Amino acid sequence: MKSAIIGITILIVITVAIVWLNRQWIHKFSHNSQEKYTVSERNKAYSENMPGMNKYKYFCSDGGPFILITSEIRDKWGGVENMFNPLDPKTDYGKACGIISSAEGDFGIINSRKSEALVVDAPMLAMEQTNKDEVLDIYLLKEWHTNDMDSMIEKCQKDVENKPFENTGKTIEFKTDEVTFMYAGDVYGEFAYNFSNFKIQKGKYELLKFEWENQKLGKITVLKLISETLKQS
Repeated sequence: MKSAIIGITILIVITVAIVWLNRQWIHKFSHNSQEKYTVSERNKAYSENMPGMNKYKYFCSDGGPFILITSEIRDKWGGVENMFNPLDPKTDYGKACGIISSAEGDFGIINSRKSEALVVDAPMLAMEQTNKDEVLDIYLLKEWHTNDMDSMIEKCQKDVENKPFENTGKTIEFKTDEVTFMYAGDVYGEFAYNFSNFKIQKGKYELLKFEWENQKLGKITVLKLISETLKQS
């Protein structure tokens, strides 16, 4: 009888733990937007021309961060390797989620197979490559009160164009001339969510950021990756 009670107690503890982990897995993606697309509608926008989401490359998931990873290690990225404990810190996905939990903000850098990867987390993300192959802009859409994402990002770009960005003090080195932005839980070539490849210059990149807010439109954190060679020229 005593052993049966202990067994039931252990089962309850495990069940509660799994539920809690799953809630932690998706909690970062709740927000107070007045108008928003559902995840399925946003994913549909990747293959169809949805109004207001045509100019930039958009990314979102049902929960969890995205990564910017070099071509030398993307084929080895394991994604979610433990379905019973997706946040297992020994796995690639668990490591990506861990850096977000411990970082002071919505992004962080992890080491993976003697290379580095940038981890970014937001309800929705958008990207644009500017200045040829030496600058990448990542837009972390925190809140939005419109479905015209393109216009909101354009307004953000115009507002921050000549303003100084904060130097985060972080740098990342890319050892190949191609990087992939993809969901951290995916495996390269087997995508559940949107992904994109970008041609870049090899070398070190500084991470700069700007916090933009418009009461009528929403909130965006602009994360700018700029090549150190460009800054020196």
